[in-house]
Amino acid sequence: MSDDVSVSDEPITLHESVVEPSGRSPDVKQVQIQQQYIPPLDGTPDELDRFDMWIARRVAEVLVRNYYGYDWFVMAESRQGIVAFSIPDLMGPTLKQVIRLAQYSDLDPKLIRNTGGQMLERMGLRRGPKDVAEYEKAKANRHMFDFSDVKQ
Repeated sequence: MSDDVSVSDEPITLHESVVEPSGRSPDVKQVQIQQQYIPPLDGTPDELDRFDMWIARRVAEVLVRNYYGYDWFVMAESRQGIVAFSIPDLMGPTLKQVIRLAQYSDLDPKLIRNTGGQMLERMGLRRGPKDVAEYEKAKANRHMFDFSDVKQ
């Protein structure tokens, strides 16, 4: 008899919802939000999973409220002391904007808003709701994004 536990690094979707724009951007009609979870690959229980999902949800809410229309990816790893977010369509699957929690006394909405806005500006996008023409231009020029000064 085998004690093999089937594990996968594929995310499990826990919840999906749709957010309407509240008149901010004529180009974007609605945004779909998915809450996903990737269990530890070694099969051990993750006691902080609900806490990390709660943090990620709050960060996503700030980003969606301030920069509506973008397909944000947000993750929280409190064991590693980070919150990370990206726009995968522009940044690819591995490049993320990381907030190291130990550097700040509080993960407040202003910090999230400023960090997200700086990330958009690095990609040639204005702060605010998604402008489809601007987004397509950034997508075409993503090979020219310069994140070389970002500390790893």
